[in-house]
Amino acid sequence: MDVQKEIKDFLQRNKTVGWLIGLMIGGFLLQVIFLFVFYLLDKKPAYESLMYALTLPYSLKNWLSQPWSIITWPLFLARLDPLRLLVNGLILFAFGRIHQQVLGEQRTRRLVLLTVPLIGLMTITLSSLLTIEPTSVTPDPAKAVTAVTVTPNTFTEPDQPAVLKAAVHSASAHPNHLRPSGMIALIMVLVFSAVAVVPNYPIQLFLFGQVRIVWVGVILLGVELLWAGFFTPLGIALIIGAGLGFLHVFLLKRGTDITEIIWSYYQDTNPKPKMTVKYGSAKPETQKPGATKAERKNVVTQDIIDDILDKINDKGYESLTREEKELLFKASSQKEDEKKE
Repeated sequence: MDVQKEIKDFLQRNKTVGWLIGLMIGGFLLQVIFLFVFYLLDKKPAYESLMYALTLPYSLKNWLSQPWSIITWPLFLARLDPLRLLVNGLILFAFGRIHQQVLGEQRTRRLVLLTVPLIGLMTITLSSLLTIEPTSVTPDPAKAVTAVTVTPNTFTEPDQPAVLKAAVHSASAHPNHLRPSGMIALIMVLVFSAVAVVPNYPIQLFLFGQVRIVWVGVILLGVELLWAGFFTPLGIALIIGAGLGFLHVFLLKRGTDITEIIWSYYQDTNPKPKMTVKYGSAKPETQKPGATKAERKNVVTQDIIDDILDKINDKGYESLTREEKELLFKASSQKEDEKKE
């Protein structure tokens, strides 16, 4: 099996979603290499510092010293977890493909490019405003207890509970794995954008049968928030991601595409010419021998259908005009009639 060819075919078929999965796997493998090298050199603190630098910090103040994290945070996990990578990949593949089919691959790509830095900046800002930030040097609860019990004279009596409380809070309330990292917040954008467009879209789930996409999205967000918490940086990032997905579609239904406004300068390479729909242009081989003028007029050529399908792939089904939707339906009816014959 030609692995390189398989990867190339996968990326061509899935486009933006395929590239996101590829970047996620690449980031994971790179993180494994970092882990192996630093542990081999007995430099565990250096590895943890590197991961901290590549994921989002808790405050704007800390972010100013590592501005690149606004781009790298989806690619690395604060805590290396192969199961998390697998689950995120499956969710991204399922909901990302639905998003591309409904809203178009171009809009999916633009939405991803827009929301990666936007989620990061909003999460850091809200975490700072809500004072969700650990101290610069995290105290060790065990050492704090030892300090109080072994040398009680070093603290006045009123300060002892405060020291213990601060130490335990800093060590337990902000575990590293709850830093905004990995693709899950970005995935929530695609999940709830798809939910807002087609809430009744059926998804086949193992043991549960067909379930509407809206319930899958709500349960998925609920489970993630129960694990991360509502007032942790990761929980805030998840809520922001879901909210941006809804906002994108809310504005889109009112005629405003936020991705198109911000990325209006962006154009695909070698854009296809604007499609023109013509009647009565069927090729001779697509028409029945002796067909009447009315029958020839109603024939939809394969070229027209290919153009319509290309438009759906690029911009989504909702971008079709009423005439194009009628042509697509007519072509489908023609295929059914040919099968019966």
